[in-house]
Amino acid sequence: MLENGRAKAAYDYCSKCDKSILSEYRTRVINMPFMIKTNGLAGAIAFLLSKNKPAYTLLYQNIMDWLIKKELIHEVISDKNRGKQGDQLLVQLLEVDSLQYRMITMETMALLNWMKRFCDSFYAISNMEKE
Repeated sequence: MLENGRAKAAYDYCSKCDKSILSEYRTRVINMPFMIKTNGLAGAIAFLLSKNKPAYTLLYQNIMDWLIKKELIHEVISDKNRGKQGDQLLVQLLEVDSLQYRMITMETMALLNWMKRFCDSFYAISNMEKE
C-alpha cells in the first residue's frame, strides 16, 4: 500500500511539471539520489535551495510536500526561530536525530526512484510529441 501511495504521488508530481522545465526537472530527479549518497540529504537539499531556478524549486517543494504528507517533517507556516518558510525542510533535517534523518533519507530515495520512472516516461512522450 505504501508503494502505491508513493507511486501515485510521484506520478502526480511529474505530471504537473510544466513542459518548459521538464527536461531540467528530469535531470534533477535523476541526479538527486547520487547527490544524496555523496553529500547526504541535507547537503543535497541545500544545493536545491541554492539554485534559484524553477526545476530545482519544484523538486524541493515536491520532496517537502511528500515528507509532510508522510508526517516525517511538519509544515511550518512562519516561525522566526526556524528560518524562512522556503527552507523549512533543511532546518528540520538539521534538527532531527540520526535515526529520523535516515528514515527521511530512505523515504526521499524511494520517492525519487518512482519519480525517475515517471519523469522518463513524460520526457519520452514530450519528445515524441515534438516529432
